[in-house]
Amino acid sequence: MEFIHSLSDGRKAVIYDEGNNVMLLFISNIRNMQSAVVARDYLSLLDCLYFRNNLYISYISTGNELKWKQAGRDDGLVLISGTGEAFDVSGLSQFVINEKLYVSYQIFNSSINSYEIRYINPNGDRQSKIIISANEKIAEYEIKQLNYEVYLKLKFNENEPYSFYKLSVNGQEDISISKEYLIDENEEKIKREEFENRIRQFEEEKNKFKANIEKQFESEKEKDNEQFKQEIKKLREELQNEHNEKIKALEENYTRQYNELSDMTRQVQEEGRRYRELYVKTLEVVNKKKTEDVKAGQVKKTGREDKEAVLAKGETIKKAEKNDDKQTKAENTDNEKEAAKPEVKTTRKRKAPAKKKEEDSDKKEENKGN
Repeated sequence: MEFIHSLSDGRKAVIYDEGNNVMLLFISNIRNMQSAVVARDYLSLLDCLYFRNNLYISYISTGNELKWKQAGRDDGLVLISGTGEAFDVSGLSQFVINEKLYVSYQIFNSSINSYEIRYINPNGDRQSKIIISANEKIAEYEIKQLNYEVYLKLKFNENEPYSFYKLSVNGQEDISISKEYLIDENEEKIKREEFENRIRQFEEEKNKFKANIEKQFESEKEKDNEQFKQEIKKLREELQNEHNEKIKALEENYTRQYNELSDMTRQVQEEGRRYRELYVKTLEVVNKKKTEDVKAGQVKKTGREDKEAVLAKGETIKKAEKNDDKQTKAENTDNEKEAAKPEVKTTRKRKAPAKKKEEDSDKKEENKGN
């Protein structure tokens, strides 16, 4: 249940229940709303009245007490203590008569088996007093002051029409059904219509105000949602641009590094080719030099072998000549000895030295061939 009141400073005040809390919400505009906890022990039957620039609430507490307090203040009054009577309370309401605030409620009086509408003046004597008693439970009632007259409007069943009773208030703040409540039918009809019109007008204004508040709230909500969407879109674009810039910077950095790496790779490849060509040329020079050295070595070896062969042949010749000289000398010596001997006739042939000479010649030829 909620109650909406227009405050003197232009704000709207909303009283509503939330769990065991009674909440007060001030609305200056949709974007600026302030809420506060008015009571923390709420159980049921919340009622609120705006009177003399103050909000007053009444309710049944979790301690089964009828409480009344001014919104914004911590202190409050217990109008009915936590007895069995508090369990039977219904129809809690507040009203003003002659600039005085009252709290009314309906209870079942088990001692006389009747339903009673009672009232209490929390700023007065705080005594519970009876307005009307009935044999059956009253389905709905309301106490209103129209001009200078006070009326009780009630019905026992939902489908029945309202009954109106004129109330009298004495100097002791006692409220009771007037003895003149059986007023003229025309006057009663007029006042009833007037009262019903006022009630209808009040309901229409309340519904209209509620619809306007809801419409305004939805409009502001849509506006805020649209603004929120625009801000989200703007933030997304900024993040996207920042992301694109970072990606672009990374791409440029990677491209630069890739180009540098490509240049280094190309330079390394060129150096490799240069060194390979130099290596191939060096190998060709070395191989050519080796070939030349091999050829030169073969020539030297051949010359040396020829020289050694010539030298060996010369030595052989020298040895042969020496041998010939020795043989010649020996033959000459033999000849001299033979000449010195007396001549003796013999049949021996003197061709042996010639044969030996031929054998020496053959040996010389073999040495030449070697």
